[in-house]
Amino acid sequence: GPGGRGPGLDAAAEAIGISVDDLRTAVQGGATIAEVAADNDVEVQTVIDALVAESTTHLDEAVAEGRLTEAEATERKADLVERITAMVNGELPTGPRHGGPPAADEGTDSAS
Repeated sequence: GPGGRGPGLDAAAEAIGISVDDLRTAVQGGATIAEVAADNDVEVQTVIDALVAESTTHLDEAVAEGRLTEAEATERKADLVERITAMVNGELPTGPRHGGPPAADEGTDSAS
């Protein structure tokens, strides 16, 4: 499956102004989200801002639903920009492929 990253691609595709399918195809073909944004004359920061805003909303919802504490949400928000910037630039695996330690957002967005 998409590894729970569907919403992220949705927000990125919307920021770039292309369909999620087009973005997914490009990323699966080896392009970074940043490259796809550049190809569509969209500032990478615009995409990062959209993804950060969306992730923040998800974390706030998780707190409201009792799945996260305020402290956990604050901790995750602290490195959100850094993690999303890396993801957009292709510096982080977008899925659990590389056998490294689990991402900080492990356990959110998967099975509810």
